[in-house]
Amino acid sequence: MQKEAKLSLAETDMKWRQRAKQHWLRNGDRNTTYFHMQANQRKKTNAITSIDDGTGRIASEQGEIGGIFTSFFSTLFNSSLPFNIDTCLNALKPKINQAMKESLVTPFTAEEVKKTIFQMNPLGSPGPDGFPAHFYQKHWELAGKEVCDYALGVLNQGGSLKKVNDTYIALIRKIISANQIAFVLGRLISDNTLVAYEVLHSMTTRMKVDGEPQQNFTPSRGIRQGDPISPYLFILYVEALSALLQKTEVMGEITSAPIGRGPTKVSYLFFANDNLLFCQALPKELTKVIGILDLYEQASGQMLNEEKSSVFFNKNTLKEEQELILQLAGIKSTGTFEKYLGLPAVLGRAKIAAFHSLIDRTWSWVVNWKTNHLSAAGKEILLKAGFQIVQLSFASKAKLEDVVIKQKYFSPGDLLNANLGSGPSYVWRSILAGLSVLKPGLRWRIENGKSINIWYDKWIPSLPSFIVASPRDMDCWCEMVSDLIDPKQRS
Repeated sequence: MQKEAKLSLAETDMKWRQRAKQHWLRNGDRNTTYFHMQANQRKKTNAITSIDDGTGRIASEQGEIGGIFTSFFSTLFNSSLPFNIDTCLNALKPKINQAMKESLVTPFTAEEVKKTIFQMNPLGSPGPDGFPAHFYQKHWELAGKEVCDYALGVLNQGGSLKKVNDTYIALIRKIISANQIAFVLGRLISDNTLVAYEVLHSMTTRMKVDGEPQQNFTPSRGIRQGDPISPYLFILYVEALSALLQKTEVMGEITSAPIGRGPTKVSYLFFANDNLLFCQALPKELTKVIGILDLYEQASGQMLNEEKSSVFFNKNTLKEEQELILQLAGIKSTGTFEKYLGLPAVLGRAKIAAFHSLIDRTWSWVVNWKTNHLSAAGKEILLKAGFQIVQLSFASKAKLEDVVIKQKYFSPGDLLNANLGSGPSYVWRSILAGLSVLKPGLRWRIENGKSINIWYDKWIPSLPSFIVASPRDMDCWCEMVSDLIDPKQRS
């Protein structure tokens, strides 16, 4: 009886964990009450009670709602018959060497299939067969060989995916150059938000509706929802647009935005499905940008959403020039610029008010209904999951935001010894404010010691102040820590 009770509790806990979709809480004690309430809340939030059919008529019957969605996505996933693909790709330079080619044509192995299966989210949404990845991970000894044989037959021998390629489209309310941020390992999507601050400162298939499967349809473009290849395809597509913009900039047909007095300039920033393009407020430059976007649309099938697009002008742009540009572009102007990732791209004098929404959002994580069913440790994990730490990279291959900040505020020099300077942005003021808190506890980690001064830098972990306390002898020639290191012994 006790064994059966434990098994029943484990099954119940697993069921509600899967339905709750709280991926931030990976492990820990059972909290079925929390998961139960979270799952019910998701169901209420995602419920679709009515919808406009596109003609102004409101449909409220579930069958009719499902038909409208099926019709919409059937049209959406039909091929747009793209053309001018070769023209769009002309600006791309070859980046695959012989070693990469050989790696790409190497046959897949059973070990790679297993590794992929075990990297999947165990409790992610299952397909029409109802089996999540957890089933195959848990019973790999029984199902592993059959899964590997099928996968390798498709990957290495050109087998068909027709039998297992059904999927659901889940309905939920709600672009590799240095300028491309989204879906790139080691980059945060908020990195380009920081660059945007500085640039603007310088200027001044099958669907489920409410959980019920709808009629099947066969798409002629796109890939199944959640397919891990999706981010890679997105990056490849946008790399073509990036190459077109770079080529146009090199040819002098558009003028990029300067950053301080250094050589680095910015003509575009790519987020996920949002882009910022920079050029002079001249009809010829705008016409060139529009031509590039038109070519990209023809080749990729992606379309510019004019209703969500806007133009931000430098305050020195004449009113007549603004009107001409807006007429050519066919989109609206904005004086404040939209928020991205909850952050305002342009700041006025009311800086506290501009960021107050972040404080409110953070507080809401602490006091909402979820935390009533979480322990103190669970609340801490929830808060940590809500924060993103944006840090400057000190790697040898600097990221774009590092280059922009360094060029504008401490070139030459280094971040730890940088000053406020003249006309600083709010971002730079904030970075320096954070550094003033960090500096007292920072110390150097020794590698070759060539950048660390023996007498003035903090580098000795055994001393309270991390600094050499004894006075320097007059005849001591050693200056840098590297002078103390034997290059052969590395000690």
